[in-house]
Parts: sequence; structure tokens; C-alpha cells
Amino acid sequence: MKKALITICLISLVVSGCAGTSSSDGERTRQEGTAVGAGAGAAIGALLGQIIGGDTGSTVAGAAIGAGIGGLFGHAYGNHVAQEKAKYAGEEDWLDACIASAEKMNQETRDYNRQLAQQLEALQKETTALHNSKLSKQEKHKALVAKKNEVDNNLKEARQKLNLAKFELENQQQVAQDSTGKRSQELNDEIRQLEKSIAELEEKTTTLASLSASIIV
Repeated sequence: MKKALITICLISLVVSGCAGTSSSDGERTRQEGTAVGAGAGAAIGALLGQIIGGDTGSTVAGAAIGAGIGGLFGHAYGNHVAQEKAKYAGEEDWLDACIASAEKMNQETRDYNRQLAQQLEALQKETTALHNSKLSKQEKHKALVAKKNEVDNNLKEARQKLNLAKFELENQQQVAQDSTGKRSQELNDEIRQLEKSIAELEEKTTTLASLSASIIV
């Protein structure tokens, strides 16, 4: 596994090294996307190779395959970002658009956290009431199955919202690293707020998962 991790690092370095030779901002964005995708793909591929093959050869092969696939997806995403940036007159306009996007995600995540808090409180009370009810064994089982399905549906949605918020955060952090000035500080403020909202959503998602596990059907 140690050898596999070294291989992952080497693959990531080779691909990311290309990003430093770009001749334009758009090309740099595409190459950075390729590098990030390759690195992530290599890591995932290595883990899958280890699980499936169980040996170093399988792990290294998985890393190489994952790097290739990840690089393709990363380049596609980098190309999308480059095209989006090209729509704006300058860096300042692009930064304004990023700040607006971060603000929107912040508001949506805060709203969802409030909604989820109410749902959680209701689900916990209803689940407790079902466990303590005097329903027949068959009726209680049926009711608990329905309640668990409801909890699991909420959990699935919460995880989707969480992944979306994390994706937004990662992209905004990358923008902030490449930006300076007053508008950059505004973006960093939004990033800190989003980090707090994500932490709160993670906590609620964990609570939902625990509630689902507690419902014995």
C-alpha cells in the first residue's frame, strides 16, 4: 500500500506539473482541473484496486486507471470553468459572480438547515411515540418501517445537499486562493459562513443517520 501511495503522488505531480506551463488563464484552468481530477481518480482507483485485487499490483493498476478517468472528468470540468470565466469582461466581474454564487449557496444552506431542524424534531418525537405505542406487533412493525423510510429519504436528501454545499465550498476556496483585494475579502467572508453552515448540516446529517439506525424494524 505504501508503494501505491508513492505511485499516486508521482502521478499527481506529473499531471499537475503540466498546469504550470499554460499560456493563458483559460488553459491554466483546464490543466488544473485535469490535475485535480487525476489526483482524486488515482486515490479512488488505488483503493478500489486494493479492495478488489488485494495486492500491490492491483492497487497500482487501479491508481493508474483512476488517474486517467479522473483526468478526463477534471479536464471537462476545468473546460467548463474556463468557458464560464470567458463570459465576463474581467477578473473583477468573474469575482463578483463567484461571490454571488457563494451568497446564494449560503442562503440556501441556511434555509435548508432550519427546515431540517424542524423535520428532525418532528421525526424524533414521532419515532419515540411509535416505540412507546400500544399498537399490535404487526401494526407497530408496519408503522416503524414507514417511519424509517421517511427518515432515510430525509437522510438521502441531506447528504445530497451536503455534497453540493461542499462542492461549492471547494470551488470558492480555489477562487479565493487566486484572488486579492477587497472583493477577495468579501468572498473569504462568504466562505467562512459556508463552512459554518456545512458543519451544521453535517451534524444534522449524522443525527439523521443515528435516528435511522435506532429504528429497529
